[in-house]
Amino acid sequence: MPDSPRVRLCVPTLMTATTLVVDPVANEVVARTAVGATPFGITASPDGEAVYVANFHDGTLSVLDSGTWGVTATIPVGRGPGGVAAAPDGKRLYVTNYNGDDVSVVETASLRVVRTIPVGANPGNPAVSPDGRRLYVTNFEGHDVSVVDTATDTVTAVIPTGVNPNGVAVAPDGARVYVTNSANSGGTSGVSVIETATNTVLATLPAEPGPFGVVVTPDGGRCYVTSYYTDVVVVIDTADGDVEAAIGVGRNPENLAISPDGRHVYVTNRESDDISVISTETDTVVSTVPLGASPGGIAVCVTGRHP
Repeated sequence: MPDSPRVRLCVPTLMTATTLVVDPVANEVVARTAVGATPFGITASPDGEAVYVANFHDGTLSVLDSGTWGVTATIPVGRGPGGVAAAPDGKRLYVTNYNGDDVSVVETASLRVVRTIPVGANPGNPAVSPDGRRLYVTNFEGHDVSVVDTATDTVTAVIPTGVNPNGVAVAPDGARVYVTNSANSGGTSGVSVIETATNTVLATLPAEPGPFGVVVTPDGGRCYVTSYYTDVVVVIDTADGDVEAAIGVGRNPENLAISPDGRHVYVTNRESDDISVISTETDTVVSTVPLGASPGGIAVCVTGRHP
């Protein structure tokens, strides 16, 4: 009889070239895997069989097996890979290359780059629509979002946003995309709400200084946004754009992930070297997981194969 599925959090640590595997129930690190230099972006395959880590200074993507947490392959990609997203069917990965102004398309069956897609200036993070037909890429210095048709691997639209767009999340129904504008180069921080049917910005929601990461709840009703400079996570009602809560977390929060049931949001805090676990029922921090190293991205992996 197979093991029941379990949730693990996978967190690359920037300065140690390591990916940590965290049990969010026991609140402890259960595995450590050496990867490439300056790992940051990370995602899990939809079936939970593998985890993919983008190594910024190596120009590579590490492939981890979730049964052993060992590295099974290292794939050369582009210059300065910083973000990675998986297609819903798991057949492709999209890796943003910050220093190459492009996206590497990786075929998971062959573990090789099959296409390189030029996008905007300094692409930061990718997100795939629920139907897998569109890829949205934030261009940090281009101040816009590239929309890629995944059937043709071509950019079909470029959407101006705020200054320094970074985090990106697609609503579960695919109708809207939420983009954080960190405004590191000046201007006003905010969250751009993109209507996917028209590729236009419907609204720009106010945010705390330095918005970085964003996730949307499974019902699409709320989004959670980290504020790097004020050490909070802001909760936004997606129906009216109102801020429902500002939750104090660790120092310099960056990235977020949400549990499959939507009950918890996990936040990486760069300078306090830990993860804040937020209950979405109470919008409070219910636990803190010490990491002992500066975290980059974070991914939720659901599988019955790991210990």
